[in-house]
Amino acid sequence: MGAISLRRIIQYDPTHTLTLRNRFAAEIKNRFGQLARSIRVKIGSDDFFRLRRPAFGDLVHPILMAEFMSWLQAEVDRLFLSVDNNPQMTSAVSPAWQGIYIQSWANSFLNDAYIRGMDRGVKELRKAKYPVLFDDQPGGVTAMFRVGDVHANRVGVGYTKFNLAMRGIVTDMISKIGGVLSTKLISNSLSLDILQRVLTFVKAAASKVVRAGRTEISRMHHLALVQIYRMTGVTGVTVIVEFVTAGDDRVCSVCASLEGRIFTLDEVEGLIPLHPLCRCMVVPVDASSGLGFGLI
Repeated sequence: MGAISLRRIIQYDPTHTLTLRNRFAAEIKNRFGQLARSIRVKIGSDDFFRLRRPAFGDLVHPILMAEFMSWLQAEVDRLFLSVDNNPQMTSAVSPAWQGIYIQSWANSFLNDAYIRGMDRGVKELRKAKYPVLFDDQPGGVTAMFRVGDVHANRVGVGYTKFNLAMRGIVTDMISKIGGVLSTKLISNSLSLDILQRVLTFVKAAASKVVRAGRTEISRMHHLALVQIYRMTGVTGVTVIVEFVTAGDDRVCSVCASLEGRIFTLDEVEGLIPLHPLCRCMVVPVDASSGLGFGLI
């Protein structure tokens, strides 16, 4: 069985995750941009560490250091770790997953990725000639999502996974900023160039969070596809699926080597993303090929 046409996959825009991944990345970059601008004002324009002023005593620097780190933590909390009171979001998940991570600003993107994956799964099953009973009218899969704990729990895990990763990255960023400030203060070598050093840590953290966000969008989309395939009424071993890469010159050798191979759902469920920023997805083997299993 050869690979299903890549052209058909790429041209289907409404539920492709590329735009969503880009939107998520843009939002993450915007938040880090806000943080960088605040730091520029604090250290640069406002001269918080009084680097443009005459020396004023050795005991003031540690006090300013503590104040700055407290301010930085508050800014990070506001931009990245704050939660929203969003009853509509929390009502979409089972009670076991309602908590601080469920209400993060980032979760609307992951929620959207999963719902798009559900919608894509329904359409791919129909293209592969499976008798799908799901309603694919606008809002159909969204309604199915909201009443299905199996979907809600999977998305809840995704919420928690990304938010923990983001928390770890920004916490590490704060630690590194505090470390370099402490070193400079101890050696009495704090100078105006500290601003660029601090912003370097912010830029590195932004890159890591974007990478984590893009990867988790792909994971949510994939998990939704697999679950929809499980719910088609196909019995026996499982539905068989194929790998389909994005089909351009950015496809890595690992993904390219798997294109067109056949996997069971159990085999493939934890396989994608194959690596950070992976863009692979799965589609069902054509039911008329004889490789599918008995239908209810």
